[in-house]
Amino acid sequence: MFASRVRESLTLCQRTSFELLQQASRLYLQHDYKGAIGPYSQALELEKVNAKLDKTLWYVLIDNLGMSYGITRDLQEAKETFDYGVSKDPTYPLFYYNLACTYAEMNDVAMRAAI
Repeated sequence: MFASRVRESLTLCQRTSFELLQQASRLYLQHDYKGAIGPYSQALELEKVNAKLDKTLWYVLIDNLGMSYGITRDLQEAKETFDYGVSKDPTYPLFYYNLACTYAEMNDVAMRAAI
């Protein structure tokens, strides 16, 4: 049991950000947003250390990770993800749109709690 977990961990460590993006995107397209968060997050951490994805795929990574957080109602993580995207590329308009939607959802949650 322990040996199989070690092998599994080593395999995960050797995966590229592109492979993790592919895995996460399959889950995302199957509407398994919660399941997609793990591999998207791992891919982002790899990209922070050693960027390998082209710009378009990096946008997909940030957009889909943030959306996965938002859809699963983890609005603070969604906000932080889109804020990170803006900090790295302030010219990409979809990050601002997604941030606006996230803020709207946060206000909606606050309004419901107040009622």
